[in-house]
Amino acid sequence: MSFPRLSEVDIASLSTPISEQDVKQSIFSIGGIKAPGPDGFPAIFFHKSWNTCKNGLINLAYDCFLKGSVPSDINRTLISPIPKVSNPTNLTHFRPISLCNTTYKVISKILMQRLRLLLPTLVSPNQVSFVPGRQIQDNIVVAQEVLHKFKNVKGKVGYIAWKIDLTKAYDRLQWGFIKQVLEEIGIEGRLNNLIMSCISNVQYKSIKLPAEICNKLDNMNRDFLWGTTSRNKKIHLVKWDMVCLPKNLGGLGIKKSKMMNQALLAKAGWRLSQRDTGLWGSFLKGKYHKGGFMDVYDSLKNRNCSSTWRGVSYGAKLLLDRVTWRVGDGRVIRFWTDNWVPELGKLQRHVSSPLSDVQINEKVSDYLVANEWDLQKLCSVLPWYIVHKIFSIHICGSISTEDSVI
Repeated sequence: MSFPRLSEVDIASLSTPISEQDVKQSIFSIGGIKAPGPDGFPAIFFHKSWNTCKNGLINLAYDCFLKGSVPSDINRTLISPIPKVSNPTNLTHFRPISLCNTTYKVISKILMQRLRLLLPTLVSPNQVSFVPGRQIQDNIVVAQEVLHKFKNVKGKVGYIAWKIDLTKAYDRLQWGFIKQVLEEIGIEGRLNNLIMSCISNVQYKSIKLPAEICNKLDNMNRDFLWGTTSRNKKIHLVKWDMVCLPKNLGGLGIKKSKMMNQALLAKAGWRLSQRDTGLWGSFLKGKYHKGGFMDVYDSLKNRNCSSTWRGVSYGAKLLLDRVTWRVGDGRVIRFWTDNWVPELGKLQRHVSSPLSDVQINEKVSDYLVANEWDLQKLCSVLPWYIVHKIFSIHICGSISTEDSVI
């Protein structure tokens, strides 16, 4: 696949040093009372105090374009789910909105304004989104004309149309692919690094909500359901536990805040188990997650672990008894305490005598020889019916294949 390549003049226009006017135009183009990011400063703060804070903001922008990166502390983002329908019942009915820091928006808007002029050159004519001068109804007209042709064609020759659902395809692009595309069209060096820093190093906050907050959220839901206000108290006719049951069990399917919080945090734990290659995953693994996936609680013994990691570990509780390991090289899976044998669960439950400290820490790889099961060793510690089940487990790939959670 080949991509259009920018001319030297276009590349030079992108790399032009930024000016004070660029920064001022960027900050004043942001709505004053737009929802702020984690730092809590809306754009109106900078509008009202421009003469006081402009030097710091301008120097920040200069530094980002000079170094080709955005500081991590301004690239933090809050996620707010906005309902897409009047009565949302699942997560697909919400649109996640990113609430970015205003300082981050200044950098990204300068980049956007420079790239916007070049989009018609880079984006194919059949793509109408994000390109000035193109509108979505353009493709509607084309589709109508094509179908009109289908309807009126005569003779034995027919046509067929394929409707391809590309919903949120942009969420499934790998960072490496985007970086290569930028290089292919001629955006390299510091500018390439700056763009990748803006889009790939975003930090989302994952925290375990305190029980008090979860209770307050549930209280708000209960009051809304029964019509209770500060001036008018109503009787709650049904227990909250009953209300929160699924609809097929007689409840209303309302989610308890504590359970929803844990489920959302469990998604972060699952991404870690699937070896997410993002910076956040590499950082957390390097700092806390030095053992296997099921060792997340060992790191909690360290009192200095962050609220983010505590949140991820709290969510991972939902996964511990619900995931199964696929055996690769066996170096990560704990032989006795991980769930890797179908229908049996943890092998520790199937032995009558207590395990020694050495046995507790044994890995599946300790029972493999040349990528094959060590029959003699297995028979020395387990009954034959369990050994028979273990022998039915296919060892995935070569000896270099890593264990994985499924």
